[in-house]
Amino acid sequence: MGLDMYLYRTKKIEGINSPEEYGKLSFTAKYDDVGYWRKANAIHQWFVKNAQVDEKNSFSFAFITKQQLENLMNVVTKVLNDHTLAESLLPTQAGFFFGSTEYDEWYFTNVEKTRDTLERALLETDWEKQVILYHASW
Repeated sequence: MGLDMYLYRTKKIEGINSPEEYGKLSFTAKYDDVGYWRKANAIHQWFVKNAQVDEKNSFSFAFITKQQLENLMNVVTKVLNDHTLAESLLPTQAGFFFGSTEYDEWYFTNVEKTRDTLERALLETDWEKQVILYHASW
C-alpha cells in the first residue's frame, strides 16, 4: 500500500469531456505511460493544489494542461537549483502511507525524476490531439 501516482497520455476522444470518463475507458483506450511516482507526496500535493485533483478520492483522475506541466517544471527547476526553496515551493504532505515528509535524498531524487518526466511529456505530447491525465491511488 502507499501513494502511487501516474501521468498518462491518450488520444483526445470527441464527446468525452471529463477526466473520470477517460478513466473509465482504462481497459479500452490506449494509454501511454508518461510518468510514475511512488510516495512522492510533494509532487502529489502540487497536483492537488494546482490541478484540481480530488485529495480525498483515491483513484481520482484530473486533466493536466501543458501550462500546468510547464508551471511544475518551473517549480522543480527552482528547487533543484536551490534546495533551500524546497519547503516553500514544493512542500511535502503527510498522509496515510504517503511516505516520508523529510527533505532528504529521497525527496530530491523524486524531484529530479519529476524534471525528467516533465521534459519528456512536454516534448512528446501533441497537445492538439492528445490529453494528459494525472491519477493517484492510495
